[in-house]
Amino acid sequence: MPFVATDPLINAFMQYRLRRKPSLRTAEEYGRDLEHFGRFLEKRPDDLGFHGPFKRLLTAARLDVMKYNDWLGDKRLAKALSTATVRRRLCAIRSFYNYLQKVDRRADNPATMVDLPEAQKSIPKPVDENALARFFRTAIAGQSEYCRVRNRAILEVLYATGMRRAELIGFNMEDVDFSARTIRVVGKGGEPRIVVFNQTAKRAMETYVGLRPRTRENAFFVTESGRRISHSQAGKLFRGYALFAQIGKITPHMMRHSFATHMIEHGADVLTVQKLLGHKSPATTQIYVDISLLHEKKAYDAAHPRDKRDDT
Repeated sequence: MPFVATDPLINAFMQYRLRRKPSLRTAEEYGRDLEHFGRFLEKRPDDLGFHGPFKRLLTAARLDVMKYNDWLGDKRLAKALSTATVRRRLCAIRSFYNYLQKVDRRADNPATMVDLPEAQKSIPKPVDENALARFFRTAIAGQSEYCRVRNRAILEVLYATGMRRAELIGFNMEDVDFSARTIRVVGKGGEPRIVVFNQTAKRAMETYVGLRPRTRENAFFVTESGRRISHSQAGKLFRGYALFAQIGKITPHMMRHSFATHMIEHGADVLTVQKLLGHKSPATTQIYVDISLLHEKKAYDAAHPRDKRDDT
């Protein structure tokens, strides 16, 4: 379900963000984060049914933001939130008060001097090629023919292009060029780019289009009732297939990591992969080169006979 803010200030802020940076998912995440902060200010942090209005949002002081930051960092109270989640919530608050300054509703930003927790560097976890092959062969009993064909196309597109989940659910029928095997997607910050898909994905997509229901919705991937698939539906799809394939946890973003790692392992250059992924800096893509080298070293150590001899 799309998120609709009840609090007028949060709603106005979300509309402002969408005008500047047309990313609906980010705007909705920031809206939910601000509701969370609003409940904290009203001393109702666990009342998930309370959606405002939040009377103290407009007048919150720096001390309020500091207390909230401390509360988020207390693993006993905040249910072990990830560092990324804490950073995003504080960024939402900072951005919200920047907006209030711009529209002359506040003279200051109480979140400016509150330090964000240091970002944790995580190593991407690609899925082994053999495990992915099992993943693609997985059949789930009870699925309709349409869902089976659509889901296979979704899996093939993600692995063929390395696009993000939000990009997958966001592209439309007119964004696909089957003859050129390209898709126009809108990435982070509303930046458009062109991604390429392979022949296997093309066949899966063409089969899907043949079964796609007639609908006014222009989204490429839709539900059986003709609505654009949601962020949560795409995640649920992966959990179901991973469970039946018995390959452990796999997410849409792990498919992105797998695409990048396997492309480099099979000879693609970093700049090409960087462009396909939509990374602004080659340094971001370099991590996949490091992962590829690590895989090669493991294969080398397992195969080279010299270290296995007793007479060396």
